[in-house]
Amino acid sequence: MKPFDKTYADTLCTIIACGFMSLAGNQTTFIYETVPKEDTTRMTGEKAAEYQKRVDKMNQDISRHEDLARRLSGIVPQVRFKPQQAKKEFPFIFAKSDYLPDSVAEGLVGELQATVDCLERSVNKLPSELPGAYIGGLSTISSLELCGGSDLYQYAPEYRTDAQTMHSTLSDSYNKAVDVSNTLANALENFRYPTKGIHWGAMPMKYVAKGCDEGKIFASVHGMTRSINYYHANSDKSKVYLELALGRGTCKVASCIPCSIFMFANGHPATATHMGRGDNWNLPEGLRKALYENSTQYVMVNVWRQVVNDCYAEGIKLLAGNPFVEDWKKEYTDHSWAGQIPKLFLEALTYESSFMDKMCGVLPPKN
Repeated sequence: MKPFDKTYADTLCTIIACGFMSLAGNQTTFIYETVPKEDTTRMTGEKAAEYQKRVDKMNQDISRHEDLARRLSGIVPQVRFKPQQAKKEFPFIFAKSDYLPDSVAEGLVGELQATVDCLERSVNKLPSELPGAYIGGLSTISSLELCGGSDLYQYAPEYRTDAQTMHSTLSDSYNKAVDVSNTLANALENFRYPTKGIHWGAMPMKYVAKGCDEGKIFASVHGMTRSINYYHANSDKSKVYLELALGRGTCKVASCIPCSIFMFANGHPATATHMGRGDNWNLPEGLRKALYENSTQYVMVNVWRQVVNDCYAEGIKLLAGNPFVEDWKKEYTDHSWAGQIPKLFLEALTYESSFMDKMCGVLPPKN
């Protein structure tokens, strides 16, 4: 038997992503990042060079999405990648609900725009670009409560056998994530909010200690996941879960594939989904513990577990005959991994790379 390594992890992520794309249909929009058009005749020097660099990167990204669409054409033919709305005009990802028609979403953005612009300028003064600074929150008719960015915690792997040998790499990755989370927490905590309508909720700001224990991997609980978990008991019928894409290092106004699956499972599909990273995505610590204990205590774990299994089953059908998938199926049987797909998926996400890279490494190219 072969170990659960990056090749198998990327294959599993691809199976589940294809299954999700098929099952979700048009409930979320798959997007690629765009760069706002600017008057280059008024640019000189470094500013012009930096803008051109961003445009070139965008064009490469568009080409990669076109390539992925071709690879998916005979597998999930309804998938289309669309340009995202400019972040400056629409900086929020929303969790869809019956209360959230387009007019309400646009109204919320309009009401919060001045404060968001002020917060963006404040964060952009920091030396760190804060990649992945997605801030979870809850909007009601009277206010917007923020609960912060990603939370981090460590745990011992069940399937990965290389955590010991890859300790240096895992430790570097963990410490970088800690730097982003703590820098962001400090910036948000000390920001002077110009309106009482935006404030911190009851969730205390959390700072994470550096230093990854040997033999451990780590979990990143994204802002939207934290918001849905923390505020689900709020009975306000007008509540809207949201995430703010904050800072110059966070440009995709969309949820990652793992977040989108969690939102879809809990009846709140993401307004948009990107094909970038979902590195180390995980459930809040209490929910992950329930998953590993096979507890049915929490509805959010139950529905998420079922939807991940559904996405996997759908992906296996769609990708029948793919050499990577056929090899995976053999190892899946040899290891007796039946019933363990959700837990395997969580550990697969600790092998860091974008879903674009994962999927293009598994799906064959097409002209």
